Amino acid sequence: MSPATSSSSNSTAPTSPAYPIGTILRKKFVKQYFFGRVESYRPTEDYYHIVYEDGDREDLTFDELENAALVGEAAGDFLFEHASAKAASVGSAMNTVQLLLLDTLRKICKNGDPYGYFRVPVQPELHECLDYHSIVPVEESMDLGTMEQKIRDGSVTQVGELERLLKQVSANAKKYNNDKLHPVHKAALNLEKTADPLFQNAQKNLDKTLKSMVQNAFGDEVNYAEDSSGDEKEQKKKKEKERRKKKTKRKKKKKEKKKKKKK
Repeated sequence: MSPATSSSSNSTAPTSPAYPIGTILRKKFVKQYFFGRVESYRPTEDYYHIVYEDGDREDLTFDELENAALVGEAAGDFLFEHASAKAASVGSAMNTVQLLLLDTLRKICKNGDPYGYFRVPVQPELHECLDYHSIVPVEESMDLGTMEQKIRDGSVTQVGELERLLKQVSANAKKYNNDKLHPVHKAALNLEKTADPLFQNAQKNLDKTLKSMVQNAFGDEVNYAEDSSGDEKEQKKKKEKERRKKKTKRKKKKKEKKKKKKK
């Protein structure tokens, strides 16, 4: 293979975009931020075509889009900052993201830790486990009460952060109580099992909040990079319920007519 051929092969642009069509971004122009979305992708040039809420358009490279895309932690940071500004404007001590995280943690405590094994920090002398920190380092210690405090003081601002801390709580419990039949080991497994769907639900709520903000900015339906099959199923269920209601009403009317005729 000639050097020229090798160079051409290495410079081939990807055929599928790293950021899907519909990916949301937020970019600053002069002194104002604008929402945008990926409308199309040109694989031959590796450019993303962006349309902004005010109708302006431009092409961005992968690196440029990476700096502006509201995905993952970047989306979480933006939502927390936005919620904090809104809370400050009305004199609220906590923002809506914090309240959502606290509510999620409250449900985890109630359903995932009914015996209160993980509510407070482990105190080796008080809890009669003097060798605890020889197995679980002090810097890796975590509990649900500390997690709550981190939400309140703004140290934890995203669902993913809260999830990582909870997994640390569970991992510590299983590490120290490594017998799978030990009640605390079982409780740790139950804690994770209970928390997983609650974390997913909390993240979905935050995703919906961001989508709603963008949709309002654009003033139309936004083509999000997400499988909408779940929404379609819900719509089908609603239509089916409406169809059944109408059918029931028609039957009632027929019965009433028959009764009137008999009279």
